[in-house]
Amino acid sequence: MKRTLGAVTIVLFLFALVSCATSGSSPVTNAARVIVHGKYVITGESTAEGKLEILRDAAVFEENGVITEIGPFAALCQRYPDAAILGGERFVVTPGFTNAHHHTSGITYFQTGHVDMVLETWLSQMSNAARSDRYYKELASYLKHIRTGVTSILQTDNPHDAENWVRAAKDSGLRVMVGIAVGGKTDQSFFDSFDRLWKKHITPESRIRLFFAPWGVHW
Repeated sequence: MKRTLGAVTIVLFLFALVSCATSGSSPVTNAARVIVHGKYVITGESTAEGKLEILRDAAVFEENGVITEIGPFAALCQRYPDAAILGGERFVVTPGFTNAHHHTSGITYFQTGHVDMVLETWLSQMSNAARSDRYYKELASYLKHIRTGVTSILQTDNPHDAENWVRAAKDSGLRVMVGIAVGGKTDQSFFDSFDRLWKKHITPESRIRLFFAPWGVHW
């Protein structure tokens, strides 16, 4: 069985790297070629009956970061004996998850001394929270997403220090739709800043995109 899965991202919660070769030897594995093995593999496609396709004792083959084939684990292991292996029979292989509503921060406001309360009062007290480096705070959030299997994010936030925020999204390697908040007091400088961010960070190859995210009218 052979299948091709475009640019689908496969996520596993695992920490070991082994080889297709017999465990008694010391083989040289090819890090550019990886077989991701699972007791179950959810392909993201549908069967002829319209049900979610789930393969048993299957695997995904990846070469140079691109998934090219999915099929029975034994067959892929035989076909690519020098490939490294991730996973095993204790794992389920799935496409990456999506966080469709996110206001990113790798550090909670409570950790910065900002207690929880009614939303409007809470927002008015945000300026009292301890400050932290925005780039590393955002990057920590993205790394937490990767750890939990999220590979695509739709997020919005205020334009304060947007350069470091956008840079963190880009450096994370995730697919991120970055919504820069725009409100009633927005002037030309905001749009000039947005234009600079776009020219600096957005290319056909990049995994992030920018968009305008209007504030709710009550703000």
